Amino acid sequence: MGKDLLRKSLNADVTQVPKPNNIFSRDMKVKPATKKAKLKTTTIRCSVETADMVNALAAVLNFKSVDEMLEHTVNNTLDGLTNDERAEYKTVKRIYTNRRNK
Repeated sequence: MGKDLLRKSLNADVTQVPKPNNIFSRDMKVKPATKKAKLKTTTIRCSVETADMVNALAAVLNFKSVDEMLEHTVNNTLDGLTNDERAEYKTVKRIYTNRRNK
């Protein structure tokens, strides 16, 4: 019986231990977490019907967000303005921006 123990493989009774898919070492370089710049947002008052129309239009035209669709629409509208209208737009926009920053 003692001779059988010497011949028996030591690894025969050992079950395979599952290994993780990702193995990390202390030498690995870790990228520091970067914070994304979050844009300030605000709300705009409009009727529920208008909000539904805007949301539906943004979805149908495959914009990522309503904000992206509105920015696209405003830029297209600004392209069609005359020089006087564009100057007036810039002045009024500056007034709104200055009011918010006070």
